[in-house]
Amino acid sequence: MNEQIDLDDLISVMSAACTDAFAEIGRFNLIVFGDSGAGKTTLINSFFGMNLGETGIGNAVTPYIRRCQRNEDDIITIYDNRGFEVGRDNLDDIISDLNKVITASRIGPQEDRIHAAWFVVNTLTSRFLDTHMSVIEAMHKLDLPVILVLTHVHRLGDQIDERALKLAEHIESRKLPLSADGRILMVNSLPTKQLGGPEIPQHGLFELLQATLEIAPAAAKAIKAGQRLDFSLQRSEAKRIIKNFRYISAGAGLTAAAPIPATDVVAVTTAIAVMLVKISVCYALPIQKGHIVTIAGATVLGVGATQQGARVVGEQIATMAGEKLVNEAAKRAAKEAVKEAGEQLAKEVGKATVKQSGKQVARFVPVLNIIVGAVAAGAALTLATAVGHAWMYVCEFLLRHPKLLATLETPMVLRLFTHFYRRKGSTPPGEGSDPIEPML
Repeated sequence: MNEQIDLDDLISVMSAACTDAFAEIGRFNLIVFGDSGAGKTTLINSFFGMNLGETGIGNAVTPYIRRCQRNEDDIITIYDNRGFEVGRDNLDDIISDLNKVITASRIGPQEDRIHAAWFVVNTLTSRFLDTHMSVIEAMHKLDLPVILVLTHVHRLGDQIDERALKLAEHIESRKLPLSADGRILMVNSLPTKQLGGPEIPQHGLFELLQATLEIAPAAAKAIKAGQRLDFSLQRSEAKRIIKNFRYISAGAGLTAAAPIPATDVVAVTTAIAVMLVKISVCYALPIQKGHIVTIAGATVLGVGATQQGARVVGEQIATMAGEKLVNEAAKRAAKEAVKEAGEQLAKEVGKATVKQSGKQVARFVPVLNIIVGAVAAGAALTLATAVGHAWMYVCEFLLRHPKLLATLETPMVLRLFTHFYRRKGSTPPGEGSDPIEPML
């Protein structure tokens, strides 16, 4: 292979694709009000996988409201009211803070505009006050759609706790200007164990998802990507990205019967790198843009299963560890990748088998060896589909284990990718049996 991958070009293309993908998804900005102890934090964590007490960015914007994100590139922003304290808080001050935050969001960049509000009421307190009603009416006057959510609602099948029904009836009698057709949504954010009784299951969150999509259609892509209730929404988008990659590649003349020209190895490598970046964004991995580019790029360059592929990979990852990267964390990750490349290469060179059929399976995976080792473009494209599916598994695994995201390093990502590629082949998440999760 005479054509070399220019790392600067690759990173530039991946970074641009990452920025474009974030711009296409947009942001969802939600303001959440309710009493102290109403269950706002548990609700947000169950819905978005965001613990308001542990967010990376949680800055007070007024005495009563703070702005919460996991990082500066997060597509989900929560404006959290610290909660009402009956007898201590001044209603005029609360509404004044609300006006400031909503108004500020509308005179700044379009992406900062607050799309909707959840007003959260704890069923167990059976309390809905004139203060609550005044805040909801103030939101309505600001043309902000409001969903009222009852939390801690005990429900078994069609049987709903009488307290929740009476509270909902009382609130409905107030004739409040609520969105979602005036519905009051009843939710139990987490399964609840009862002493001497059956466990109360989690419920109502999918109804809240649908209602939120209805009242904030401009932020639908961000809501679907950021929610953690149903991965099928992200899977549909990821499959579309993979299908689009194959379509573009076929349009460029990469057919099943044709060998891959040396110049097209670079093009295919770059296209797959972009594909992995876009899949990462469609799952809304809560890490910064630069980190997404780093882990996707390291997976693509990873380790070669052929001497020729290994030489290219070694040179390019070594370049990643040099002065061309300004981020020290990225340098460390690149050096770790180089070390892992050497260890794995010693075990794997010569062991990979490549067949001319579209069902070929490489014994050792990361992506560049698939492209370099493939005899025909069609075979490479088939394997690239499996690469996309394996990356979907990586994203879902990381979202199911959010603590790993705080210390995410390249070698771990490579191990995850290799594990899921070997286990699942070209079967995407949601089809067939669930994969055996790796021991990390």
